[in-house]
Amino acid sequence: RLMNELLTDCVDPETGKPLIDKITPREEAFAGPYMGVAPDLTLTLHDHGFVSVRRSQTITAKRTQVMGTHHPDGILIARGPGIRQGEEIEPVRLIDIAPTALYCMGLRTPEDLEGTKITDMFTPAYLAAHASSTGERTMAAVATGPNMDGDDADLLERLKALGYLE
Repeated sequence: RLMNELLTDCVDPETGKPLIDKITPREEAFAGPYMGVAPDLTLTLHDHGFVSVRRSQTITAKRTQVMGTHHPDGILIARGPGIRQGEEIEPVRLIDIAPTALYCMGLRTPEDLEGTKITDMFTPAYLAAHASSTGERTMAAVATGPNMDGDDADLLERLKALGYLE
């Protein structure tokens, strides 16, 4: 009922158009062990967050410039061996960046890592010559492997400090 009312009753007072385009339940928006602490509902506003809610005489107030928000579209620029040159690819998902980066470094993609490598950005010859692999090796296992040098140890400590590894 709440989702239906948010989609139908929350309208821009100036235009009468709905403020919310989509509502995603927690189970669809978030995965993994911390799903339980995620918000119950994720709202996608019609302008992707460019309606400001602030102290005002009205429910919403337009700002002269966009402030304190994120946009769902980003930019991916790639360069290097095997990258198709001078071509655009279809939009990609943020969740696919990590598996693609691991593939570029020749590392295995952990089985529990969400996303897939972005194959459209590579030449067919590069993909044929560089098979990707998945396996049980997690990033922590890669970072503590036998070939780790001093720079890798520093990187491991920084990743731990940021909370990416335990």
